[in-house]
Amino acid sequence: MTKTLNPLDASWLMVESRDTPMHVGGLLRFSLPADAPPDFLRKLMIEFRHTRKFSPPWNQRLRAPSLKGLMPVWEDETDIDLEHHVRRVRLPPPGDFAALQACVARLQAPATAPLRLPPPHPARRAVHGSPPAPAEAKRWP
Repeated sequence: MTKTLNPLDASWLMVESRDTPMHVGGLLRFSLPADAPPDFLRKLMIEFRHTRKFSPPWNQRLRAPSLKGLMPVWEDETDIDLEHHVRRVRLPPPGDFAALQACVARLQAPATAPLRLPPPHPARRAVHGSPPAPAEAKRWP
């Protein structure tokens, strides 16, 4: 199934350039459950990678218009490589806030390049050893 991208969202793609990056990124910090076993994050990552059912927009990809001047369309994607999109990253000891900032800067660096169609799916990185709890760095796309 395909759905035409609305004009407002398409305008973000039209102004995208190296000088005006329109990417959105974030860092979410989580706390482990109080009773989490030592292999909690490893098991959680395995569970993420074995997921095969995705809801929109996480199962969709933008496709460039087939004719000049038309809007891009969302199309359903069935072959999502979770080995690429869900990864673990461990901070070097002591895992302080400066190390977390350096890691996020490195993970966000590809966002300085203009978006291409079709864009990749969002990248998620589970960051271990960050103070005071694990964090997830996301970049869209």
